[in-house]
Amino acid sequence: MAGSSGFKVVSYNILGHHSWYWDDSWPAKMADFPWVQRLQVLEHELSALDADVVCCQEVTQDMFASLNARLAARGYIGLHALRHLPEWTYDERWESSQLGIAIFVWHSKFEVVEASHRFARDLLQEDERQRPDTHNLSMRLLARPDSVMICRLRLKQRGSPPKDLLIACAHAVWWYTDDPQYPISCKPVQIMLMLRAIDDFARSRGLDTRRVVLCGDFNTLSCSGSSSSKYDDVAGYELLTTGLLATGHPEHPAQHGWALFDLKAPFCMQSAYVVKLGREPSFTSRTSTFTATMDYIFVGDAIEVVDVLPLPEECPPCPNKDHPSDHLPIGANLRMKPWV
Repeated sequence: MAGSSGFKVVSYNILGHHSWYWDDSWPAKMADFPWVQRLQVLEHELSALDADVVCCQEVTQDMFASLNARLAARGYIGLHALRHLPEWTYDERWESSQLGIAIFVWHSKFEVVEASHRFARDLLQEDERQRPDTHNLSMRLLARPDSVMICRLRLKQRGSPPKDLLIACAHAVWWYTDDPQYPISCKPVQIMLMLRAIDDFARSRGLDTRRVVLCGDFNTLSCSGSSSSKYDDVAGYELLTTGLLATGHPEHPAQHGWALFDLKAPFCMQSAYVVKLGREPSFTSRTSTFTATMDYIFVGDAIEVVDVLPLPEECPPCPNKDHPSDHLPIGANLRMKPWV
């Protein structure tokens, strides 16, 4: 864990333990990696990372139950939410197949004040729904369960007034193609809506969005060259870091039949790795068919980046016997700026 005034955050897509989420083209097959074995490796990894807050994506109910039990023994409080829309009929099989997001908080460092789980689609405004929409992109977006969990934490410091910050964990849609069935332009809209959810939570409680740390697998790239489609797939990253995506951008919905205006985020953020290293890691996901950076830790202006977790420049395709996911964990040591 970080020192008394600082805190360490890790973000990790741990790969859902269900055949739906293991690509058939991978040489690694889920049958060769039983969950008990993966769980042991995950626990060892997370123990070595020694974080105060761990944000995880692709966590089923069954995965959370076993991982939470092990982390609770190490002093963590676990929060979990399934990406399960209210109108869906419940099926007990979803406990092993339906993905969710989770936040684990080391309770010696932070008090968990409150938490909220919001589906991105619920922040879409009525006037945006009513805009001309040739391919019904808005309807496809409204059917998606992608979401963000927001957790209000209070830093425990003796002799100092309480300091609150928001930790958010998100997982955005994976679409990389321009097929109307899988529209790439929905992704930046979804990311904008997740930022709206965080802003709404903060404003309703009188909290400062400069004290936000947003972690997750955003399935968006920071630069061209890694996308598996004819598009660069940078729109979501640009919106997060600049606060704006103009209608002329090739990945803006207006270029794909949904006549929205410029996409504007309620606030923008900085990548912890860019702040400290001047660039993103070479990759955060490495499989036999795909290598790219799409996992990020974004920070508000009131958060100082002390250092970041080093990532390798090369590694064998994942998952493998030594690494239980197709993603690598990323991390940052952070500190709240005293003058903000």
